Amino acid sequence: MTFLKKSVICSLDDKKAMLEPKHSFLSIRQQCEIIGINRSNIYYVPKPIDEETLLLMRVVDEIYTQYPFFGTRQMSSYLRLRKGFLYLMAIIDWYSRYVLDWELSITLEADFCIETLARVLKNKVCEIFNTGQGTQFTSAGFTGLLAASGIKISMDGKGRALDNVFVERLWRSVKYEKMYLQEWNTVREVRQALVEYFRFYNNKRPHQGLGGKTPASVYLAIR
Repeated sequence: MTFLKKSVICSLDDKKAMLEPKHSFLSIRQQCEIIGINRSNIYYVPKPIDEETLLLMRVVDEIYTQYPFFGTRQMSSYLRLRKGFLYLMAIIDWYSRYVLDWELSITLEADFCIETLARVLKNKVCEIFNTGQGTQFTSAGFTGLLAASGIKISMDGKGRALDNVFVERLWRSVKYEKMYLQEWNTVREVRQALVEYFRFYNNKRPHQGLGGKTPASVYLAIR
């Protein structure tokens, strides 16, 4: 199979594995453009975060989680590790609060958000998609996927406290009910914890706003 035939929707790691440094006529830059990844992802090496920065980020994280109406509402949030931070994004169904998909990343590049959206659109298409104003969600790759599916885009506005309120509540639940309960050392640990938590959140956790029902029971009833 030639390189050009490998262009499929897959994870960032899978896309990196497709690259052929010794390809006969395609440069690495051209290959990155074809499969839709940022060339900086190939060479990126995480830099250690100093203790002062870690402490500051922890304080900001705790304040914003406790008072989400401070600052700008986002579809992504960061999760703290013992020696750093990860970035979490999620896509939810507003009506049922059901988490359709989510992903982790060690950077704020748009790729992990685009890949998550692509997975969701393979199984579910809506009329309107509400998103934040972060560069990941205003990128051509992200908005292009929505436009190609005929989905209208609604972006959060400055000072509009109810925009993306359900995602903000999700971040609060994730952190207080799971992430803040212990220290986390690796991406693998966090990913496994979130797999378990979102399974619980969707299928077992009752929501007052849903009349005591779970997101899954409401979501499956309207599909």
